[in-house]
Amino acid sequence: MLDDPRYTLSQVADAAGVQVGTLRSWLQRKHWRLDMAVGDSPAEVAGKAHLITLRRALHIGAAVELVRNDVEPARAFRAARSFVDVFEDIPSGIISDGGVRGHDGLYPNGWTLLVAYPDDDFGVVMWVSDTQPLGKTPLANLFFPQAPIGRQVSGTFVWLNQVDRRIRSRLVEAH
Repeated sequence: MLDDPRYTLSQVADAAGVQVGTLRSWLQRKHWRLDMAVGDSPAEVAGKAHLITLRRALHIGAAVELVRNDVEPARAFRAARSFVDVFEDIPSGIISDGGVRGHDGLYPNGWTLLVAYPDDDFGVVMWVSDTQPLGKTPLANLFFPQAPIGRQVSGTFVWLNQVDRRIRSRLVEAH
């Protein structure tokens, strides 16, 4: 289901809350790409629609949230790839008992966050407990890593569980 090409660019843009022209422009500028390896299907002739997988729609939804928080589009799309295209463990030093991320990119228990840093082209997907108080989880080093010159740089974060719910519900309504 995650990799079935079934949504048009217009449906995905609507679900993500962005103008279809903006999404098309970002595609033309190669901020994101249709990935045929996971099922995206580019339009074969003029006038036909691109068909986009749920995986790509979730990627777009996470990137749009980062752009709304002042992350430059190309960087936002690169960071958001960590959500659905790159399933890596969270950084060393961050303890997670949230289990292994599911096929949808989310941790099964608690919250799944995407953190993007101003000078990095990658995003960090992390688990946060929904039962342990935030003050007790090791978030400070992730949200505010030490910069090389000793000043702190804050990360921009997106609550991926909410992005996932919004994109899925809007796409179901569109179908």
